[in-house]
Amino acid sequence: MDKLLRIQALENEVRDFHPVLHELFQRLPQIVSVEYRQGPREMGSDFVLEKRDETLLSSEYIGVIVKVGKIKQDHHDVERQIEECELSRTFGSGKKKIILTEVWIVSNDTISQGAQDKIHHKYKNKSIKFISGERTVELINRSYPEYWTDVSIKIGDYFRKIKASAQLLSSGTSLLGIGAPNIHIEQDLIKVAPKKFRTLSDRRQKKRMAFNSAIQEHRFIIIESGMGAGKSTLLANAVSKLADPENYLAGGKVPALTTAKEIRDKYQGNLVTLVDEVTSMLGTDIKQCVIFIDAWDELHQSIEQQLDLLTKIKNGVSKDETVSVVIASRPLPEELEAFIDREYQKFSLPPFSIKQVISLVDAICNSDTIRLRLLKDLEKSNLFKVLPKTPISAILLAKLLRENVHEIPSTMTELYGKYMELVMGRWDMSKGLQSQTEYEVIHNVSINLAKFIVDNSLDTLSVAEVKDMFDSYIDSRNLKLDKEKTFERLLTKSDLFITSPEINSLAFRHRTFAEYLYASGLDRDGNFKLEIDVFDRYWNTIYFFYFGIKRDAERLVEGISKIELSETHDRISRLIMLPNMLLAAYLTPYAAVSLAVRRYFDEAASLYLDTLKATDKDSPLLELSPLQLLCVLTELVSSAHAYEFFEPALRECAEELYSRPSLDPEKDMAELFLVNSALLTLGDKHAYDTLLDDYGPTIPFPIRVGVVGHSEEVGIQSDALERYAKKLLKNISTNPGLRASLIHISETPTRDFVTAPTKKMSK
Repeated sequence: MDKLLRIQALENEVRDFHPVLHELFQRLPQIVSVEYRQGPREMGSDFVLEKRDETLLSSEYIGVIVKVGKIKQDHHDVERQIEECELSRTFGSGKKKIILTEVWIVSNDTISQGAQDKIHHKYKNKSIKFISGERTVELINRSYPEYWTDVSIKIGDYFRKIKASAQLLSSGTSLLGIGAPNIHIEQDLIKVAPKKFRTLSDRRQKKRMAFNSAIQEHRFIIIESGMGAGKSTLLANAVSKLADPENYLAGGKVPALTTAKEIRDKYQGNLVTLVDEVTSMLGTDIKQCVIFIDAWDELHQSIEQQLDLLTKIKNGVSKDETVSVVIASRPLPEELEAFIDREYQKFSLPPFSIKQVISLVDAICNSDTIRLRLLKDLEKSNLFKVLPKTPISAILLAKLLRENVHEIPSTMTELYGKYMELVMGRWDMSKGLQSQTEYEVIHNVSINLAKFIVDNSLDTLSVAEVKDMFDSYIDSRNLKLDKEKTFERLLTKSDLFITSPEINSLAFRHRTFAEYLYASGLDRDGNFKLEIDVFDRYWNTIYFFYFGIKRDAERLVEGISKIELSETHDRISRLIMLPNMLLAAYLTPYAAVSLAVRRYFDEAASLYLDTLKATDKDSPLLELSPLQLLCVLTELVSSAHAYEFFEPALRECAEELYSRPSLDPEKDMAELFLVNSALLTLGDKHAYDTLLDDYGPTIPFPIRVGVVGHSEEVGIQSDALERYAKKLLKNISTNPGLRASLIHISETPTRDFVTAPTKKMSK
């Protein structure tokens, strides 16, 4: 009732009521243009609205008659204006000549039923709708809620636009599409300590922090996580919360949402220009501005260029305490780590728990049948055991389940493949809505678009460019189909593409769609060659999909594990990426997988020793202490192989090492430790037992500490391991020399560390 009284209290039609309606009309769904006509240009209507008819893809025009106070039967002025609305008029700055097809009569008070009946009877051939004060309140609640707060129209309009941008970002990256329910699973951040301060204790605790707390405590933040982990959705929800008028009035924070490419290309890294733009749009000074920068990883730039841009961003606003910056990216190059540790606070996004994945799938599907199926079968499926637990994978799975696809794929690539079939119309063919030829054309042209966009590091293409590529494909083939109709169907694949009528452009709804189609193109064209760039951050997702498309890929699996790599960053990349590619190629004969796993751990142990011996003087790993280096490699290889798919290969690798007549005290012992660490992560509490029983006294000291530290982190211990840990900790506490050694290998950078020679041991 208070809201209605506030509307009814607007006494002056032009000064008070018209500005509210002008803002409201611009926010109504399907209203694409609003022209204010009050005065000599009125011709019966105070406003003219252009309404988009999505069914006929045409526009209709509405004349709006506005009155303050009650409208009763004797309101002759309203009838005069209705009759004037019959006259033709111009629209769009005089560019169009239009006829009004509908009239709205709007009041801030009541419109009597008698008045409505009289008007309908007198103008029975006209489409007339009545909007009373109560109905106006309802429309404001839905489309202009900040009107009820104390924020200005300019601020409210800015919040509306940035919320729409955030919704578009969230909808696009969540794969659910525009108009879908806003389903969000809250994710905390994991605070990443600077490299030189990271210890076993840090890795065990993994300090979590709510996103709101993070932006309260830190001005410059980088959030790193892998593909589909929810970075964009996290930013979008944070922006929407800050753009709530009540939150603004309480805290004074204003969000700005942009992309790394826009920061580079439009602002040249100068955030002051962006802040000035926001200030101008708000019509007031900003107390606190939080700038959210998405998709840093989509900048195809050198290390030096990225470093320069990060420096400009930080330096440009470092002295302005009112500005904060949050950057979201896939994992950044290690070469940037020292700078980021010094200038930014880094966070990561933890993977979803099983409960979170099930909650998200359940919320999307909203079906008791599917929920029962999830609870009964999902955790037992091979898919769930190897599926990266991220929002994107959960959403893809949910869409498949919701579409009644009964076959549950067992890899991420198959999830994408099934989804692509759905959005491109594979299932429409059975309903007679699309032919096989049309489907194949749309699929192949989409592949060509993906290849062009990825090869040229683009975000979007103009619709004209898309049409040229489409025509080139069709004209070079003897196809019996309606070319224009098929092209229109391509553009309307809204689950795959985002089209912008304003700038006449097209983009893939999610970059990984382009990456999957690019991999499909490699398979289609048969021009794939294994090269070092298979481990490059820009290309690795494409190669991951390619391995998944091949699935039975013995030659590829053998080749990728044998590529000679000399640069440390390439060797690290292989350790990160190879297990994912083996998972994707799950139909490959397992003997080839086992051989690749053995080579993998041999390489991991070699990298460990090469770093200790400083064979690569420029290796960023040399800044780590020996114990930190071992911890990093242990975490990397263990998490990469934490799938039951790898367990037989890991056991075979361990058995092969144990069966050797003698073990090299450096390389073989390091390799055996890493293999057993992966097995422990998989849940085998006896993974270290043979190592400890047969070689306990002669295990190198860093590896002894690693055994105890990793078992504590995983939270799994056998009786033998528990006894060993107690004995080691007791020895360290009572032996000053051991304590000094522990401090030495924990704190001294490997670059400055000199290892003492050791003798080979016999089994």
